[in-house]
Amino acid sequence: DTILRMRKNVIFGANWLFGAKSMGKFLKTFGIYFIGNTLSRLLSFLIMPFITGALPTEEYGYFGTVNTMVNIITMMVFVMAWSGILRYLFEYESRKMKRKVIASGYAIEAISLVVFTIGYIIVCLITPIKEAGYIYFFAVSYMLHQSVAFTVRGLGYNKLYVISGVLGSIVSLVVNLVLVLQFHWGASALILAMALSYFVPAMFMELFAGTLRRTGFKDVDRHMMGTLLRYCVPYSINQGAYWINNQANVQIITLMMG
Repeated sequence: DTILRMRKNVIFGANWLFGAKSMGKFLKTFGIYFIGNTLSRLLSFLIMPFITGALPTEEYGYFGTVNTMVNIITMMVFVMAWSGILRYLFEYESRKMKRKVIASGYAIEAISLVVFTIGYIIVCLITPIKEAGYIYFFAVSYMLHQSVAFTVRGLGYNKLYVISGVLGSIVSLVVNLVLVLQFHWGASALILAMALSYFVPAMFMELFAGTLRRTGFKDVDRHMMGTLLRYCVPYSINQGAYWINNQANVQIITLMMG
């Protein structure tokens, strides 16, 4: 009985210790994300009155439409491959498998980028798009940011991810203040600022995390690409359907009213 009680106490103590460590790690990660998100939102909140006051309503409305359309189109065309990267980086422990996940996910996004670029050029030839160059840069920057950010999170660089978020907010604030208040740009300033708020943090995270340096073309695996696509395609379709149910009417009315 004494030995049995001792074993139970040891097991209980071990479970409590590991549970405490897990809880401590969770609280630390939660705190990092909370502080980063709070700072980012605070910066956006502080600048918003100056920007909305300096821009005509139609310019801000056009930016809102562009922002929504870029998000949904990139989500569908790039099949949200970054979500699959994050999911399988958490699943696999070996460095070899992690390299395969990153390389295969990036390969999917590279192919999708070619498809997106060709499609975008065709659309621009058929229907002129206002600020087409800035919008393309915005879409590509968003894709790059999501890819690197989800990879960084999957590799456990939580502080780097949060710092990049604050950096993006600062970039957006500075660019908007200069282009809108100083040079009196319209929607193009908001689109360019949004694009840079994704592009600069993506390059910042890549510089320190080196996700591309971790992989090579030899790590691209067709089986892993298939695994990622089976996970990501239904997920991206589901997200697209959610957007249609919640935003389609607003965007259609906005487009019809010019």
